[in-house]
Amino acid sequence: MRIGIIGGGAIGLLFSTLLLEDNHEVFLYVKSADQKNTINRKGIRRLSDSAIFFPKVELTKNLSEHDLFINCTKQYDLQESLIEYSNQKINSPILFIQNGMTHVRLMDQFLNKNTVFIGICEHGAQKKNKHEVAHTGKGSLKVSLYHGSIFSLKSIIQKLHTTIFPITLCDDLFPILHEKLLINAVVNPLTALFHVQNKELLEDQHLLFLAKTINEEVCGVLKMNSSNSWEKVEKVIHNTGENRSSMLMDIINGRKTELEAIIGYIREKAKNENIKTPFLYFLYHAVKTLESRNLSE
Repeated sequence: MRIGIIGGGAIGLLFSTLLLEDNHEVFLYVKSADQKNTINRKGIRRLSDSAIFFPKVELTKNLSEHDLFINCTKQYDLQESLIEYSNQKINSPILFIQNGMTHVRLMDQFLNKNTVFIGICEHGAQKKNKHEVAHTGKGSLKVSLYHGSIFSLKSIIQKLHTTIFPITLCDDLFPILHEKLLINAVVNPLTALFHVQNKELLEDQHLLFLAKTINEEVCGVLKMNSSNSWEKVEKVIHNTGENRSSMLMDIINGRKTELEAIIGYIREKAKNENIKTPFLYFLYHAVKTLESRNLSE
């Protein structure tokens, strides 16, 4: 397949290597000319096996049609990439794998005529620099149809699904979104606040207590079964144990986080329904403090 990947972050780099390994034609679209030139010269190096891959690299302002786009940008960069997608009148199917929920509103605004899929990425990945990525946890990709043709989605899954790039089709959209939101709400802020790898949320008894408590609060807001949901959260943490979450890496590198897209959405929903979430309230403001101090330095 001819696949366009939007975003040169950890997941964008990792997916490029996996899909190239599966012999697909991969185009990686990045914002920075410097990153484009670096990857064109050195390729993408996957640190787990030192394999080097050479996708075709372009800037996001130069999109072209593909069998599928996979949008791997951060939530706070998503609107800019959607404007590019809309302005360039791209008609290709597109899969979104963002954290949080705010991308749903943006998709309705910019892509109401496109075939759109939403996914949950269970892989762990850490970007080391512009062209190197560590595959810190092997997982799968769960996808669901947002709007468009289910036959198109099934055909794409049939062509993409392998042991290297496993994909699961899920029928119902919002459980997928809520499951992804829950996982990110438990893992990202706690690891960012305490500067720990994912696995420490299970290994440290105090962090485990906090993780389970956050799970309870989020499930209460999203009307999810907390016991069943914790099993899924625990599995993802185990599979990505060596990973440093994207929010932790944002804090370490002094970047803006996706806190608003994850915790902000849940807090707003809890407020509207008069549900108390004291641990989430503290977690939101604690990470917000770290973020604001980093950005002001």
